[in-house]
Amino acid sequence: MNLFCKLLLCAALTCLVAREAQAQFDVQAQKVSPHPACFEKGDAYKLALADREGNGQALWNEFVAEGKCATVPARYLFTLDTYMAEELSRVVEYSASGKRMWGLITKLPSTVWQVRYVLKSTPSRPAP
Repeated sequence: MNLFCKLLLCAALTCLVAREAQAQFDVQAQKVSPHPACFEKGDAYKLALADREGNGQALWNEFVAEGKCATVPARYLFTLDTYMAEELSRVVEYSASGKRMWGLITKLPSTVWQVRYVLKSTPSRPAP
């Protein structure tokens, strides 16, 4: 491939990357609202386990008293895991004043689309 073709390919890929980045949902458009969140990801998972066992509120109160968690104005970023307690719940990551925080939610923000990927089964190939 000559130099001209390489430069043309590079320019085309740069345009595509910029175009795709523009197609992503706008994080700035999401409103900041108060969410219960923890400063450590591990604490959010402990809350999820306690929620499944039915004593999530007691552990939340304990974490708030210890300064590990708080209700803070934050933006939803993405879901890390889902689990089933009384209803479908999620361990999520937030952006709060430029810091990453983690918490639990049951309902996704209205600006988030839930996409489910269904793997198509493919016929197995015989071994050679």
